Amino acid sequence: RLKGIVRKPSHVKDYEHNAQGVIDALGTSILNMDLSHISGTSIVKGDAHAIMNLVDIFVGISEVWLKRRFQNDALGRTRLGLGSKGKTRMAAKKEKKAGKAQVPKLDLPKDGPGDEAEEARSKPR
Repeated sequence: RLKGIVRKPSHVKDYEHNAQGVIDALGTSILNMDLSHISGTSIVKGDAHAIMNLVDIFVGISEVWLKRRFQNDALGRTRLGLGSKGKTRMAAKKEKKAGKAQVPKLDLPKDGPGDEAEEARSKPR
């Protein structure tokens, strides 16, 4: 949990502060690299280039994390005959055939900071 984050932001400055806190933590604590080309202000204003840079960073982090998790879990699960959710392979196959496999869904807010980016994406080029 990051320190200094405004837990109930009510002003644009709060959102900018929070975004900058995440960017700073990523740069110093996780990646050990300079992320000064991305600012909380540009993220909140909907700057597509800055948002894409941040998304690229998150994608890279998630790929590394998933790869490590898969490598660490694969041997143990194989020995136990378990699938990725802790179910036996047969139970997972039966659920898949029955259409019970669940795909996580994201409920993103429709309004708030970043509306400008959504508007820009929906405009014809």
